[in-house]
Amino acid sequence: MPKNGTSSTDGQRTLWVLLVRVTDKKVECMFEFQNQDQQPICFMSWRDFEQLDERLNRVNTLFVANGGLFSELEEDAPWSTLTSDRTKKALLQFFVSRFHRERSQLTIGREVSARFTMMLLEFLIKKTYFSTLTLPYCGEESVNFLENHVNSGKLLRLCPSGHWPKYAISLMKTAIRQKQFFEFNDDYLEQEKLVLDKDFLKDILHLWEAETDLLPWKGVLFVPDYSLLAMKTFWNQRVEGANGFMKVVKIRHPTAKAAAEICFESDDKARLSLYRCTCEEEDTCDLKEFCGDIHRSWDVQKEHQFRVRSILRVLFKKSIICV
Repeated sequence: MPKNGTSSTDGQRTLWVLLVRVTDKKVECMFEFQNQDQQPICFMSWRDFEQLDERLNRVNTLFVANGGLFSELEEDAPWSTLTSDRTKKALLQFFVSRFHRERSQLTIGREVSARFTMMLLEFLIKKTYFSTLTLPYCGEESVNFLENHVNSGKLLRLCPSGHWPKYAISLMKTAIRQKQFFEFNDDYLEQEKLVLDKDFLKDILHLWEAETDLLPWKGVLFVPDYSLLAMKTFWNQRVEGANGFMKVVKIRHPTAKAAAEICFESDDKARLSLYRCTCEEEDTCDLKEFCGDIHRSWDVQKEHQFRVRSILRVLFKKSIICV
């Protein structure tokens, strides 16, 4: 760790995480610095963090949860206790003054008190825009905060949790259709999941055809129309089916190393997942894990194309020499 928590390269910012621990009795905060694998390597109290060069030490992540999620931290971690609403708002003002949008994230646990969450969102709205939101429902404040982010066009990933009202779900659906963000995960929604009709599904697949960064797509349901089992008419691509308890349809992307997977769970429920190859970016690859045949056939196809091009180049060179 470079001295004073700053970057070793002149002018390069070090990005920190602001941890906020909320319990029934008190609210505490602490600043955390992580390595590239998002493992914490340095903790600092609010008072000490204030002494760092504000030009080089910025905060791009706000993580709010109850005490249980921080149980693995050492007992002597430098938590700063916020004794009143005034000190809580002072911390948020400090956060805004040090906020940096690069890969910015806001995560609020579902178990955090609604009162604190409402105060947090009321203060941050229109002052900061995060690229990733993990947000519980806590009334109009959370809907307004989400709508403000959707309208900003800066939201890339959304993970809502809790019981969101139908009109808020409709807002999310509209934002998806307008490609306002690229990743949506409704695993933590406690009510009925976001349901997509057939036309909506086609819109999503058209977006995916043009923009494979619309990934990964997790937990999205739609109303199945069994004519969709003949999805090869969509791009005239080969569709693969799997036998078993659940009918699975897999669609190859026409130009990218990617696939769409539709799982028909029942007569009135189906699930859509989109995958692309991430072998060169990450240690794991969902396309390889869930659509192994498509992953392998793409490699074989590319290898065949490479051989054909190599043969054509050789023949072309020979034809030039003969001339």
